[in-house]
This record gives sequence, structure tokens and C-alpha cells, in this order.
Amino acid sequence: MKYKKIALIFPCYNEEGVISKTVYEVHKKLNEHEFPVKFEYVFVDDGSKDKTCEEILSLQDNLSNTYLIQLSRNFGKEAAIFAGLEYARDFDGAVFMDADGQDPPEVLIQMIQEFLSGKYDDVYAKRISRADSSPIKRKFIEKYYHILNQNAQFQIEENVGDFRIISKNVIQSLLELKERSRYTKGLFAYVGFRKKEILMDRPERLAGESKWNLSKQISFALDGFVNFTDLPYKTSVWVAIILAFFFAIYNIFLLCFSKTFTVISIGLDFILGGLLLISVLGVITIKILTTVMNEVKQRPIYIQKK
Repeated sequence: MKYKKIALIFPCYNEEGVISKTVYEVHKKLNEHEFPVKFEYVFVDDGSKDKTCEEILSLQDNLSNTYLIQLSRNFGKEAAIFAGLEYARDFDGAVFMDADGQDPPEVLIQMIQEFLSGKYDDVYAKRISRADSSPIKRKFIEKYYHILNQNAQFQIEENVGDFRIISKNVIQSLLELKERSRYTKGLFAYVGFRKKEILMDRPERLAGESKWNLSKQISFALDGFVNFTDLPYKTSVWVAIILAFFFAIYNIFLLCFSKTFTVISIGLDFILGGLLLISVLGVITIKILTTVMNEVKQRPIYIQKK
């Protein structure tokens, strides 16, 4: 029997308190099934400042087929994912799992079974509930994806993260994409191929705190709009038109009815209007310019320790 070679990729950042437990749970569940697969555990340490690397080295003493990739600093989860993908370039498949235990091993088993059927190139987990999300946050996410998909050229699935198994075709297609700004949800959707969703309830972390803070979430959301829609440009135009219209109406009103209307006052109005326009469009403009500059510089997505 010919065995498939599949990489289990774990991006890690300051996960010393949970990485070992997560991996042993996955290993235990895989051993309960006789898949025609040779699994390799691939850990991408994204510049951890704790003892994550020491924990991974300890895992290597107890588990065969493990490999550690160390990045020179914290480049972000998306960069770590692509570092793992580069290593798995010639594998038959690759799995992405969080190191914090929030991706249930039993769901992984279902994903592998569907993948081995040969019908799908991308089998992903879709969250129907999550223990760490408030109703307000869920409503915001729902609205975000509604707006995003109204303006994107293809469907980007809501409540879907990186937890998935992909085929060699998908791996190599993703590695051919050259952009530096990596909105992974959009990239998985962009490359296409045959897809299958597995529904799951997302549990709490086994230990520690999430590194996915509010500023990172906002930046990631803006990446989706900038890289996969023309909404920022449309928004800029419409904001400029609306503000110009209201200031024109306001100055016409002053001209007709104000006794204190002067050339100086209209000049001040235009200055204030310009400052307001700049402040409103500033966040969008800065994000667009930052994305463009990052692409132009052609810096590597990550740097690996030698």
C-alpha cells in the first residue's frame, strides 16, 4: 500500500503552557485510526519569547517525524503558516492546527477521512459556535462578512479559520502567490479547488491567553477589504462627495442668511472641511499605502533562523 505523506503544521507563539498537551492529544487520536498516511509534525516557532522551543525539542525526543522551523522574530501567524507550507511543498497534503488546543482532534479525524476519499482538495472546519466569542462580537463578524462578500469577486466563508487539510495542488498554488499581505481566508478562497466543510463547536483554549488582540483583528479585517475588494476606493470617493456636498450646502446657507458671512469665514470652512475629510479617509488611505509599499519593497514574508 502506498502511504500519503501529510504535514501537521502548528504555528506557535508563546505556547509553552499548552503545545505539548495539544500535540499529544492529536497524536493519541491519530493512533486510534489506521490511516494510510505518514504524518510529520511541523512546528513553526514565530519568535516565541517563552520556552515554546524547549517544549518542542522535548516533543522531538518522544515523537518520531517532527521538524522545527524557527523564525528570526515574530512575523505573525500568516507568515508562520507559509513557512510551514514551504517546508511541505512536496507533501501529499498539509494540515493547519492551532497550538492552543482549540482545534478538536476528533474533527481532524473527520477531515482526514474526507480528504482520503479523494473527492476534495480542501477540507475545512466551520465553526457553528465558539466558547470565546460574545454575542456582540459574533454580530460584528456576521456584518463584516456580509459587507466583504457583497464586494468580493468570490465567496469568503464566514466562521472559517485556518483549521483545514489541503492537497498538494492547493499547497503549490498558494506558494505561487507572491503578495506580501497575506489574508489567508481570502487566499484559500481565491485558489479554489474542490472544497468540503466540516461543522464544529470551537472550545476554549487549553491554557494561556489569545495573542489575537483587537488591533490585530482590525488590521486583519482591513487586509480583507484592501486585498479582495474595491470597497476602500469606493468608500473614499463617496465620503469625499458627501462631505463636499454638505459643505457646499452649508456655505450657500451662510451666503444667503448669515449677516457675518465673509471671505475669511468661507476660507476657514474649507480648511476645516479639508481637515475633516483627511481625518475620515486617513485610516483607509494609510492602510492602502502601507499595503502598496510592502508589495513594492518585496521584502521576504518571513526570515528563518539558520
